[in-house]
Formats: sequence, C-alpha cells, structure tokens
Amino acid sequence: MATTRRKRIPGAERRELIIESAARLFGERGYAGTTLDEIAAASKVTKPILYRHFASKKALYLALLERHRDDLPRFFERVPADLPFEGRVEAILETWFAYVEEHGYAWRMLFRDSGGDAEVHAFRQANYDPGALVWRSGRSITRRCRAPPWSRPRSGPSPAC
Repeated sequence: MATTRRKRIPGAERRELIIESAARLFGERGYAGTTLDEIAAASKVTKPILYRHFASKKALYLALLERHRDDLPRFFERVPADLPFEGRVEAILETWFAYVEEHGYAWRMLFRDSGGDAEVHAFRQANYDPGALVWRSGRSITRRCRAPPWSRPRSGPSPAC
C-alpha cells in the first residue's frame, strides 16, 4: 500500500491561509462566534500549527485588525494629487467601496463586530473614530459639492468645492 505525502506548505503561505480563513470566519460570525477549531479546519491545518503562528484567538484577531488598519491609508495613496478636491474625495470613497466589496469581512470586523475583550474593543475604537470621521466628512463634502450651486450655503466661496 502506497502512502501519499502531502506537500508541505511554506510557513509564510500557511500563515496567509490561516489569516484568510480567520478573516472570513470572523467577518461572518464575529469574534465570539468563531473558534480556533473552526479556523484550523477552514485553513486545513491542525490546531498546534495554528498556535505556531498565533499565540491565541485574540492575537490572530488583533493581527487581522492591524492589517485592515494598515490598509486604510492606502486609499489616499491611489488618488492622483492633481484632482480637484471633490474628485479626490470621490476617488477615495470609490477606493474604499471597492475595498469593502473585495474585503467585506474587514468592514464587518472593524465597524460591526462587538466581540472581544477590552484590548480588542480599544483597538477597534481607535480605528473606528478616525475612520468614521473621514467617512462622514467625505460623504458630507461629496453631497454638498454635488448639490447645485444655488442650494449651497452663501457664506462665501467654499474651500471644499
């Protein structure tokens, strides 16, 4: 009887598989609704292998939140500097929506999930406050700039449009 050996996946690739599976599960089920057993099964690794990459469920979750946080400034990098302000805001929002469409779990983890301990809540809140402020400002500016000139406030020229 011949035995087939599984091809060993390099550590970095295995870690990425774990991260992708965990992100999907955390996004679908939240922090509290996801177990390390489920993440290991979805990643096709054993639980001891998962622990080689992440010390705990919280460490894995925080690594994902950190990754998503680090993605946020990239929305600004992709926007041409020579666009007028309204065009930059629209481009940033379009980039954000494309990111959310591609990585819906990231949006849910950052802005919808409420699970985790105080450290997880603090990390999420530190990212939520600036993100929500940018979102509200961008939405408000875009609405105001798209409004017909006669409906805009008459307090002088608007630097935002």
